[in-house]
Amino acid sequence: VEVEFNTKPIDNLDFGGILSLGDWTWQGDVEAVVYSETDPSSFSTVNAYTDGLKVGDAPQSQYGFKARYQLGAFFVGATYVYNDKFYADFDPSRINDAEDKQNSYQLPSYGTLDARVGADFAVGDYNLQVIAQGFNLTDEFYWSDAQDAGGQGIAYGFPGFGRNFNLAVKVDF
Repeated sequence: VEVEFNTKPIDNLDFGGILSLGDWTWQGDVEAVVYSETDPSSFSTVNAYTDGLKVGDAPQSQYGFKARYQLGAFFVGATYVYNDKFYADFDPSRINDAEDKQNSYQLPSYGTLDARVGADFAVGDYNLQVIAQGFNLTDEFYWSDAQDAGGQGIAYGFPGFGRNFNLAVKVDF
């Protein structure tokens, strides 16, 4: 189930949100015959016992909101997104024993808060926008991507950025 909404309760305020609720599981076990690329007469049978296991590599649930308030040329906005039921990516072919079937490692849930302030200006014939942005303002530690280590943790992965900021200038010609 996925829902996204945007509304404008008053002239200067935009508000929106997302809701994504998933329960993604692999359907069925797999038996495949794999042929050698160099010797087509050579082949092997591969079994992947994945039936009922959680699909990894993306949060299965997300909740979020966004808001932006405009006052003349100036604006302020924020976005918050919470990620839940996030399983590490894994190679299904490694689950080749029906007795050794287990879900990949479930990463800790996390939420990030981003905010921005800015202004729009006209400079001669050009439109100029200056924006200051802050990302992950709560300095939440999280994994943005991870590879499973046999259900026991993370073999390797990429942590998300900590709190960070940028300043942007946009010019329309």
